[in-house]
Amino acid sequence: MRATGPCYIVMMSSEQRNALSELFNFSPVPMWVYNIENMQILAANAAACKSYGYSADEFCALTIDVIAAEGDITESDDNIYKHIIRTGEVILVEVSSAPMPSWHEHAHVISAVDVTQREKAKETERQLRLSNERFNYASRASNEAIYDWDINIDHIYWADGFCRVFGYSLAGRKYPLTSWKKMVHPEDVTTVRESLRRTLKDCRSHYWNAHYRFMHALGRYLYVEETGYIIRDNNGNAIRMIGALRDITAQHEAAAALEASERRYSDLFHLSPLPMWVYDLESYQFLDVNEAAVNLYGYSKEEFLAMTLADIRRPEDRKEFAILMQTNVVPNKGHSALVRHVKKSGETMIMNVTGNSINYGNREARVVAAVDVTEKIKSREALANSERRFRRLIQEGSDLIAVLDDEMKIKYISPAGEHALGIRAEQLLGTDAFASIHQEDLDRVIGAFSKLGNEKRVEVDPFRIIDSSGNIRWVETVVTDMREDETIRGIIANSRDVTPRMLAEAERMRYIQEIEEHNEKLAEITWTQAHLVRAPLARILGLVELLVDNGIDADTKTTLLSYLLVSATELDDIIRKVIEKSQAITENRDN
Repeated sequence: MRATGPCYIVMMSSEQRNALSELFNFSPVPMWVYNIENMQILAANAAACKSYGYSADEFCALTIDVIAAEGDITESDDNIYKHIIRTGEVILVEVSSAPMPSWHEHAHVISAVDVTQREKAKETERQLRLSNERFNYASRASNEAIYDWDINIDHIYWADGFCRVFGYSLAGRKYPLTSWKKMVHPEDVTTVRESLRRTLKDCRSHYWNAHYRFMHALGRYLYVEETGYIIRDNNGNAIRMIGALRDITAQHEAAAALEASERRYSDLFHLSPLPMWVYDLESYQFLDVNEAAVNLYGYSKEEFLAMTLADIRRPEDRKEFAILMQTNVVPNKGHSALVRHVKKSGETMIMNVTGNSINYGNREARVVAAVDVTEKIKSREALANSERRFRRLIQEGSDLIAVLDDEMKIKYISPAGEHALGIRAEQLLGTDAFASIHQEDLDRVIGAFSKLGNEKRVEVDPFRIIDSSGNIRWVETVVTDMREDETIRGIIANSRDVTPRMLAEAERMRYIQEIEEHNEKLAEITWTQAHLVRAPLARILGLVELLVDNGIDADTKTTLLSYLLVSATELDDIIRKVIEKSQAITENRDN
């Protein structure tokens, strides 16, 4: 049967119960009464409640096994038990027990003194004894400088490692704390000394750890880590410290190099002119963005960090985005893609993104660099359209179009060129552009092409080319220097077949030449015959004039008339020959 409070005190007078209750309740030693049959706690004093952290009612609701650590319910030789207080912390208590039949026939009273620190000190002393036995052996096998500092006499006993690690002699030398302080770097000594002072003063502290620079015997400073275990007396005063100095210069330099590398990475990321960001591989949430990304996309950094990758994609591209993330983005492997992103303003950009896996704050993440190739893609599309228009023009045109390089080798020739020369384009590529030109016209054509250094466009008068069958064709050519044009990068020779026109012109010139030759012959005949006609005609005119004279006799007149007949006959013969020769020339011309 369970009771609480004063009901547990029976078979006593009222004065005795009050006195006993007051002694129990106000004792500075934690005490409680429990039933040995069912282990139920029947009463607990204020000291027990304070020590174990329970209220009186809570204590009386417990059984002994609740506060006794597992395996420690029975008594040990020295009456030391492990108890569990309300916070879960295990404390060591020295227990005394006595029956209390005046309270209850099965009641026992327990006093439990917390000896945790005392037992720890005893354990420390025991371990210290063992440690002292191993001290010299351990110091010889260690690369650390192990020491034993007797705080009361201010003397530091250094093991052999002090000599090996820091180069100082141990032969008969004493090392008080002041000597240690002189070896600490001036910039570190105040901080380290204050840390040590606070730790030694705090009676609850048993360990001290510090990082600082310590002077080597050769005068250079090494980075060291010091760890010390503090031994205290019963009053909590530090009396001894066992510790070790470990040279961590290599680790410190490696850490410094890593830190510098991380700073460089941070600078590379945040100061990069390329937009960059880091996102979570699982949620696609932005984890960090640099200034270039903020400037390009128009979102503030805070807005970016509240978004995911899908938020910078167009709604109609979300399905493509999901497929890309599943197939192209593989952990620990790089990826690149050409994607469309949307600025805060709604403007669409074409971005060339490159990413790789990183660990970011213990999260699987991805770092991405993005290049805006919108204008480049547009220019490329425009160039492709221009090339298509150019090819359509020259493929479907009737002109012979060739593109030549700097050495006047054929880079391209149109189908009309194939037809004109009777040679397939594959056979013409890389050949000399002047190879098919008639030798009589070659120097003139080469001379025209040589003007391209000073002129962008040169017109070449018609010249002859010889096809694969030996036939001659006349072409007139316009040469344009387009070596600086991104689309062409060569010299364009645009030639037009003018063979019919040149043949007609040649026929016309032949006809004109014949006419001129005919006229020359007529002129020659006219000039020649004019002199032949003039002689008899002059005689006729002279004879006619004499015959007009009435003073001449008949015989003279008869003689003159005979002379006149001879001259007239001669003139008629000359005229007949002229007519016959003219008719012969005309007949030859007509034939």
